[in-house]
Amino acid sequence: MVLRLKSHTVPNLKSHMVPHLKSHMLLHLKYHTVPLLKSHIVPHLKSDTVPHLKSHIVPNMKSHLVPHLKFHMVPHLKFHMIPHLKSHIVPNLKSHMVPHLKSHMVPHLKSHMVSHLKSHMVPNLKSHMVPHLKSHMVPHLQT
Repeated sequence: MVLRLKSHTVPNLKSHMVPHLKSHMLLHLKYHTVPLLKSHIVPHLKSDTVPHLKSHIVPNMKSHLVPHLKFHMVPHLKFHMIPHLKSHIVPNLKSHMVPHLKSHMVPHLKSHMVSHLKSHMVPNLKSHMVPHLKSHMVPHLQT
């Protein structure tokens, strides 16, 4: 992993991603996102959302949700869920699931899924998804 990071990922980030971010994303932020935030989102938050939070949501949380959590959920977790996890779920995971994963699932993933990815998924991404993104999504995002 470290070698791959040093030899491929970091250089790729420096040569492609950072320039892309600087040239496209920053412009998009500057001319689209920030103006939108200033003109619509922040005003909406100030005029509607924050008042609604203050007048309804926070009081409701204080009067209903917090008591419900304190008197129902926490005891339920303490006296039922955590003991059940300790006595049944974790032991079952250790004795059945982990061995099953090691003996069946991982080999299956290695033998079938990786080859499926190589033979179908990656080619499909290259031939269909990337062109679709380039031709439709990128122009849409730039407007």
